[in-house]
Formats: sequence, structure tokens, C-alpha cells
Amino acid sequence: MVDQVKNESLVHIGKLLLRKERQGLEITMVFRILWLLAFLTGHIFTYQSVLELILVALILIAAVVSAGVFLFMLRKDSLIRIAGTCGAIMDVVILGLLPLIWYESVGPENTVPAFMVKGALVVTIFLFMILNSLALRPRYPLIIMSGSAFILFILFVIIIRDPETIYSYNFLDIFMGEAFSPVYYILTNLCAVILAGFFLSFITAVARKTIIKAVTLARANSQMERYFSPNVVSRIINSEDSFLKPGGCLQNVAVMFCDIRDFTSISESMKPEEILSMLSEYQGRMVKAIFNHGGTLDKFIGDGIMATFGTPEPAQDDAQRAVRAGIEMKKELSELNAVRAKLGLYPLRQGIGIDYGPVVAGNVGTENRLEYTVIGDTVNSASRIEGACKVTGEDFLISESVKQGMDNTVALTQLDELIVKGKKKKLRLYAVKI
Repeated sequence: MVDQVKNESLVHIGKLLLRKERQGLEITMVFRILWLLAFLTGHIFTYQSVLELILVALILIAAVVSAGVFLFMLRKDSLIRIAGTCGAIMDVVILGLLPLIWYESVGPENTVPAFMVKGALVVTIFLFMILNSLALRPRYPLIIMSGSAFILFILFVIIIRDPETIYSYNFLDIFMGEAFSPVYYILTNLCAVILAGFFLSFITAVARKTIIKAVTLARANSQMERYFSPNVVSRIINSEDSFLKPGGCLQNVAVMFCDIRDFTSISESMKPEEILSMLSEYQGRMVKAIFNHGGTLDKFIGDGIMATFGTPEPAQDDAQRAVRAGIEMKKELSELNAVRAKLGLYPLRQGIGIDYGPVVAGNVGTENRLEYTVIGDTVNSASRIEGACKVTGEDFLISESVKQGMDNTVALTQLDELIVKGKKKKLRLYAVKI
């Protein structure tokens, strides 16, 4: 059952992750546009040559326009990943071009190549990796990391090949002067970017898996609450794998069958959609009453309902809770009929039968398709007891074993012993009076 629910959740999970990715990319795109505009404004007051101003302005303006296009592309689900990938690649291109343009603008004769890596290049790389991680897709920080590592390597080659490069291991010379330290550069720049990229990708992947797991469990919880009362859903979700495999165990369970009287004749004059609407409202009220008393919905059988009390875990008061649920179901039916009367509709009548005894409770089917149910003579007896309502004229019957598991707070009327269909021995039945 859990495997089935998880399969049904894949589409929902995919949509949720896509929505999260869109939200993260929207933040990244907006910040990217603001950063580019701020950088362009600042560059107007710090350029070293007209050519540099024109080149940088063209690059930044083109990047702003592209980011705007990418932001517009995020409206379509099919273009989200394309926009995110193109945005990350654009960041790498900008990070690679700007240091080279500035170096050529200042002039090799006026400075040394080491100045290309003495600014905020690495900090900017870290910032863009973090922003691209907001989309919860590992590929985006990996793109920034791979591209930036390549850029840093190219800059490293340019610096060490320049005969004017001054080498030093003095902290002040490296940070405040013109000196360059290959070891320091590799460890604190190149390696740091690579490690940060892998770390952010790992965190992003973990976040995705956490969301998938959380949504799967939430969907499983929501789906299984259709069958089990909420107080046992958590036990099933967190159960060992053995609970979810074919097979079962012998235990005492209260089994309830409920059926609408004269359903065929009622439905003859109704349209299919009207029948479904009526059943939906009726079954919703009945299942609510069952769950309120810790019952488990085993299945719908046409207009009938099969429920159990004591699955997956039996309790001493299973029979008592089954009867209490039946009483509440009768009250819910009265309220429903009051509503139907106001609409000029025929009232609904039902029969309820409950038996208590040993059953085999577990999963029936294969590993790929399982149904949690109960099997045994108690199930057959409960069905026959419900059918006996038609013979006795009562609408709520229980067996002797159910009666023995109850207290004296419920009014019962003992009936004559009756042979029900499929049984050789007579059954002692009791009518529940409400």
C-alpha cells in the first residue's frame, strides 16, 4: 500500500520540486539583475579607459537583458531548467571576462597579472554559487564551480607565465603588495572554490531528498487516512518492512458490515452522477464515524462498507468501539435523512452487522499490489449478521461474542436464535437499540 501511495505521489513531488526550483531561480535572477545594474553604475565612476567602459557596459547590459529573458522563461515549466542552466553559464562567462578586460584596460606595463585575483573575484564566485543553490538543483552550483575553477586555473597559468610576477610567502606582500603565492592561491582560491561547489551541491541534493521524503510521507499519510483511523497511520508509516509484505497474523478483530437497504430500487430513478453524489455524502459520514472510534476502513462494496476494529493492532475494547461507531453511524444517517427530507428526497435506511473473533489480518496480494484486509470465519459471520437484519426487521445486529466484549451502557434486545445463510449452527443475535 505504501509503495502504491508513493508511486501516486511522484507527479505531485515533481510539481512541488519544480515550483521550489522556480522560486529559487526567481530570487537568483532578481538578485543577478540588481547586482549587474549596481556593478554597471559603479563601473561608470571607476573605468580606466573608454574602451573598457564600452566593453564592460555592453557585457553587463547584455547580461541584464538576458537575465530578464530568463526571468520571463520561468513562467513556463518546460523552460525552467533551460533558464536556470543558461543563467549559471552566463555568470561563469561574466566572472571570466571581467578580470581579463580590467587587466588589459589598465595595461600590462602598469600592473602585474596577480592583481586579477586580488579583488573580490573569489567572494563573488562564492556568492553566485550560494544563490544558484536556492533552486534546489545540484547542477547549478556545479556549473558555477566548474566554470570558476577553470577560470581560476587559466588566471593561475597567466600569472606564473608572466616574467614580471613577484613570488612571496609573506602575508602582507601577498594581500597588500604585488607578490603572488602559488601555494596560497591553489589552497585558498582554487581548492576552496571546488570544495565549496561540491559542498553546496551535496547540501542541495540532501535538501531535495528531504523534500521528496517529507512529501512522500505526507501524501502516504493523507492517502492511508482514507483507510485507517489517524491514530494508527503513524504506526503504519513508521513500521518495519515486514508490515508491508504479503502475509498476516492471527488476531481477534471486530468486523462490521453496513449496507444501504433497497439501494437498487432507489438508484433506478437516479442519474449516475446523482448516485455517486449520494454515495459520496453517505460514505463520508459513515467513514468519519468509523474513524472517530479507531476503526479501519477495509473496503467499499458497492453501497456497502466493511470496517474492522482491532487492525492493525488489537485492543481489549475493539468490540465496544465497533458498537459505538455503529451507534454514531445511525445518528449520522438520521442527520443525513433530515437534510434529504428538506430536499424532498427519500430517506435512506441501512443495516449494520458486527461479529468479533479470530481473523488473519495482513496484506493479500503480491509485492507490487497489496491490499490490507482480514480473512476468516468472523468476516463471513459479520456479513451474514448484517444480512439477517432483513429477516429480523432490525437495523443493527451484533453477535454473542460482541455482546460479551461490551459494558452495560448500550441497550440490547436479545433475539431468538437464528440460522444465517452459510452457517449450520444457530447464532444468538442482539439488536442494538438507539
